[in-house]
Amino acid sequence: EQFAEGLAESMRMRANMEPIVYDAHLCLAEYYLTGPEGYDTVTDFARQMMGIAEEAGSATGAALALLMLGEAELLAGRLAEAEDHLKEAAEANDREGCISGAALARQRLAEAAVSRGRRYDANRLLGRARALAHRSDIVAHLLVRVFGTMIQAAPDPSKAITVLREAERELSQMQTCEPCSMG
Repeated sequence: EQFAEGLAESMRMRANMEPIVYDAHLCLAEYYLTGPEGYDTVTDFARQMMGIAEEAGSATGAALALLMLGEAELLAGRLAEAEDHLKEAAEANDREGCISGAALARQRLAEAAVSRGRRYDANRLLGRARALAHRSDIVAHLLVRVFGTMIQAAPDPSKAITVLREAERELSQMQTCEPCSMG
């Protein structure tokens, strides 16, 4: 509850803090999404966070909450709901100019597409996510995820190895985040 109150206050201040908010979101959400609380708890928290953001008039905060909701639904296997919320999150992040949120939403949408056997759609989304990630202040956090999904979306093992080598080359020049690298 203290976390939610602190988050609400941060959203009210809203000076251009997108990289900081998303940086914290990526690391904390990865921990929270894989923690013992369970996906239903995370979806409840994301819905609560969305209410706080809307009350505070923070479209950026609402976009962040939509993203977390979509991620939790994806990991829980609720793919239709996840895709709906992740599409909304991508559009909301685009409107708000939140580059890293837009990249992450598309990467997660690509994960859903891979799960549904739609590799072409996944690779299209990943191309956009990768381009956005390169423009983000938190590029290393995002690229780890994008490349991981690109490997999953590869049409065959040979292409997956090619993507892996490309990822190793590109990421070797960056300091990656341990929690983000878990995925």
